[in-house]
Amino acid sequence: MNDKTKTNKVTFEELFSYEYWNKLGFIAGLERDYPYHKKAHLYHGTFSDAGDAVCKRGWNRDNGEAYSIWSNNVGEDGVCKICIKKAKKIIAEREKRGIK
Repeated sequence: MNDKTKTNKVTFEELFSYEYWNKLGFIAGLERDYPYHKKAHLYHGTFSDAGDAVCKRGWNRDNGEAYSIWSNNVGEDGVCKICIKKAKKIIAEREKRGIK
């Protein structure tokens, strides 16, 4: 198995555990819109300050300039796979620079 295959594989923990992402400096959040969305997005921040959305679909208000989320909620379908992929890249870049 090559390195690319390893990084594209999504684990159950990555998909359904907001605690996993909290430890890595991200927060999972589910949109507050009705009908309720089943998939959460990742935000680069903490519970008190969720920060920026990792993918563009996380910006769900004001024509993509704001968001409203239920923090630490992953929904029925887990976390967006685009968010997971981008978060892994951010984590790898941090590690490369020696940032935790």
